[in-house]
Amino acid sequence: MKTRCFFAAVVLACGFGLPLQAVRADMPLANPWSFELLPTSRPLATPVSAEEETELFRVHCSTIVGWYDAEHFLQLKNGRLLKVAVLTGKSEPVYDQAYLTAMLEVLAEKRRDDKGFGPIADPQKGKGGGGPGSPDGKWTAVVRGGNLVITNKETKEEKKLTHDGSDIVLNGKTDWVYEEELYGRGNKQVYWWSPDSKHIAFLRLDDTNVPVFTILDNTQRSQTPERWRYPKSGQKNPTVKLGIVNIADGKLNWADLAGFPEDLLISRVGWLPDSKSVYAYFQDRPQTWLDFGTVSLEGGQPKILFRDKTKAWTQDMGKVNFLGNGDFIYFSERSGYKHLYRYTPDGKLKNAVTSGDWDARSLQKIDEEAGLVYFSGTKDGWLDSQAYKVKLDGTGMERITKGDGTHEVVFSPDAKFFVTRIAASARRRVSRCTVMTAHLCD
Repeated sequence: MKTRCFFAAVVLACGFGLPLQAVRADMPLANPWSFELLPTSRPLATPVSAEEETELFRVHCSTIVGWYDAEHFLQLKNGRLLKVAVLTGKSEPVYDQAYLTAMLEVLAEKRRDDKGFGPIADPQKGKGGGGPGSPDGKWTAVVRGGNLVITNKETKEEKKLTHDGSDIVLNGKTDWVYEEELYGRGNKQVYWWSPDSKHIAFLRLDDTNVPVFTILDNTQRSQTPERWRYPKSGQKNPTVKLGIVNIADGKLNWADLAGFPEDLLISRVGWLPDSKSVYAYFQDRPQTWLDFGTVSLEGGQPKILFRDKTKAWTQDMGKVNFLGNGDFIYFSERSGYKHLYRYTPDGKLKNAVTSGDWDARSLQKIDEEAGLVYFSGTKDGWLDSQAYKVKLDGTGMERITKGDGTHEVVFSPDAKFFVTRIAASARRRVSRCTVMTAHLCD
């Protein structure tokens, strides 16, 4: 059966906005990216003439900021937020106040991750539970004086969930080591709301035994000394604990980490979808192994589902992606290449979703109804990054992007469309041009 893909494209050429025609992707593949530049006078969603049989609609260059729903992407144009129908190009301003408020909260917490652009759909690393607010929208959280404090949005009532915080004991906030080396510069939040908003998991970092390092701030006219808890090689790291607190009664339970090395690292924390357990990545200081474990709401000893190792450094490969039946998709470099693996809820390997002498760089979308995984990888060349789809059992892999270059993609909620930014291939030329595309495959 023949598959037809439609796409709408926008090109930025060396910083100047140039509108580009939208064409059908069932053109000959020998030169799929040879487009004709169009006059800028054509308005958005101009009707297609008979002579332009490959054109769907034309758009002016603007910033695509993500997806509004399964059939509309968002554009920020001339200071206005528009939703644009991906099949017709028809646009209209977004006046949904609740949606705009939610979008502003997302943008306020936004960090660029491995997707490169578009809204962050899932919490990553220290950005937990959709930001400092609870998923049900009733609570906000903040770290004050080293303690985790929540506030009821309606009553303004505050609850202090921890009580031992100080300048060297931090509950829910990174110290220098965890921010710089594990959770990423700028990511200070290390607490995570449960999906049902009833509990918060958090890290407690104790810098008591970490040496103090003094440095001058040479960006100021009058230089001032700064003192940081900064361990050099062989010196003590912060001591870490993993806590789970019930926001209703304040009951706090701790994971029992006695079986791990003293200099244990916890490089990632998240919640299982049922809100009954927390998962975490436990690592030794040299990061030669990674234990994938879960901790119940009552705390206690973690249940280690498996240990991941490589021949060299074992790094945090990203968040866990859960399926409806409890299975989960996990990245690993155990083969020497970065690939996706499917596990059962009890941590047994079911199958490799991708494999080979190339890297699956990032997981873009899982369409469980269709049984498909969409990801970006280097199967067709190390200098490029293409988008692919593959069945959950690892069969039927197919490339879905066209042309050389680096394709950065963000999928619509139902995985029928995606927006892609394309950088020219280094094999052919050096170019500043960037293309964004919205696709539909039927």
